[in-house]
Amino acid sequence: MLVRFQMMKGPGSSGKNVKSESRIPMGRFLRYLLCFSVGILLSACAGETREDHLKNAKALIAANDSTQAIVELKGAISKDVRNVEARALLGKIYFDRKKYEDADKEFSRALESEAPIDKSMVVPLLAQVLLRLAAYDRLDALKVDGLDDNSRSVTLAAKALARLFQGDDVVAGQILQTAMLTKPVPVYTLIAEARLAMD
Repeated sequence: MLVRFQMMKGPGSSGKNVKSESRIPMGRFLRYLLCFSVGILLSACAGETREDHLKNAKALIAANDSTQAIVELKGAISKDVRNVEARALLGKIYFDRKKYEDADKEFSRALESEAPIDKSMVVPLLAQVLLRLAAYDRLDALKVDGLDDNSRSVTLAAKALARLFQGDDVVAGQILQTAMLTKPVPVYTLIAEARLAMD
């Protein structure tokens, strides 16, 4: 399919304006349009700071627009690769979308950074991700020091399930007993308890 453009030329030999028509294939036209749109978008974003991107992302997350939030969070990270809050939020979106490998990457980079981070937000989610990925050695190595009670319980519950899936019921039960000491017991820990009770 062709897109037609008409341009007015100067007066012809008859003294009247002459129309000139050119045709561009639809595919090429759409590529031009896409490049033009991306250029406008990039120029609009160029002046935004990492704080602007992070603020926009949080508003989009609150509005349940995770697709655009991802764009903003990636923008924040591109301005500062050590932006652990942006990485943690991006990891959470990937976790909710069941994109566990992507979530693992963002959570792990957030924890590996020297920048201060709320580990209670990241570690229990990473523990669940590693359980889903059957990365049991990495899950076992996760530290629970410094976590709040709820996050510590969830992380321990994931560790208990990992032990269960590896056939070590005794150690799984011991770890879960510690996880159950938190009051009120987190829902995830209760689910882990029910799963252990089935074996």
